[in-house]
Amino acid sequence: MPSITPSSDLRKPRLGIALAGGGSKGAFHVGVLRYLAEAGLEVDAVSGASIGAFNGSVVAASANMAEAASRLEQVWRFIADNNPIKLGNEGPGTADFAWYLGLMVSMGQTVILPPSLKAALVALIPASSSLLDRGGLYSDSPVKDALKRVLDMDSLRKGKPFHVSVYRSHGKAWLDFAVGALGAFGLTDTPDSEFLHVQALPESEQAQAILASAAIPLFFRAKKVNGQEYVDGGTGGARGAKGNTPVAPLVSAERCDRVIVCHLSDGSQWSRHEFSNTQIVEIRPGRPICRGSTLGDMIGFDKANILDWMEQGYEDAKRCVGDVAQLLELRYRAAEVRGLLKEKVHALDEDGFCVE
Repeated sequence: MPSITPSSDLRKPRLGIALAGGGSKGAFHVGVLRYLAEAGLEVDAVSGASIGAFNGSVVAASANMAEAASRLEQVWRFIADNNPIKLGNEGPGTADFAWYLGLMVSMGQTVILPPSLKAALVALIPASSSLLDRGGLYSDSPVKDALKRVLDMDSLRKGKPFHVSVYRSHGKAWLDFAVGALGAFGLTDTPDSEFLHVQALPESEQAQAILASAAIPLFFRAKKVNGQEYVDGGTGGARGAKGNTPVAPLVSAERCDRVIVCHLSDGSQWSRHEFSNTQIVEIRPGRPICRGSTLGDMIGFDKANILDWMEQGYEDAKRCVGDVAQLLELRYRAAEVRGLLKEKVHALDEDGFCVE
């Protein structure tokens, strides 16, 4: 009797994980990864947007989920004790500081100031041109340093396929910010983000692509990759959160049959219906993830919030994944058994046996 070889259609399903953007709320990912590691789930490909790109790079470069969870937890506990946000290298002038406070007020950030001074600061926003010319209020040197400390680029190049979302800059920081803000408030949609396969880029631009994905307009400078300037990948496709939820490259480029999607916002508008042929497991916050204002949560890096988000990520992953992972594995095994049975019956028929 001929030997039985499993059909190529019975390849082990590929599992991808998409890590959404959300600034300091990225601590939530740490708890998610810790639960997935404990559940014995290993991913074959990774994608990330903004802070998800930073976290995703560590996942892609790690040998397994347990290592990724451990390394990221160390990173985020360090971040909790050492805020990575610093004002620009040149040092802010008076107008820049006024512009910054005015922006905080306009975006709902809590600033304890007299109403008359608040109004004056808001009025200074359009007049503060030096920040707009400079391209970013904050220096990204702490983020670059963090990448160097926690990310072995050689391991990433040899690691799991890794994709990041980026948004093509309109050429002006204020315009990128305005477009993103309109999209964030649901006033308009934004052009789609692009997805970059990090390992396919020249080595000199791989880290730059990760930084580009997290370059929030006005707060950080746009980053140039392949001759094009990009900013925060979460900006694109705002109404459907498509740029901020980078599932597309995992399905189209990596042929992932299953994707775990880790959201970082309450009530994300992203919909799985575009990927009807892919098994999607969404990890959505079970209780409000917002701890203050939207902008404050993104750039605040408050220690108490970070530690709380880490624990919430674990709780929500356990709630959302739970028995689903085991169910999906059982479904695959059942399909594998049915396929092998069919091939064995076919082989017996070819040898002249009658099987009913």
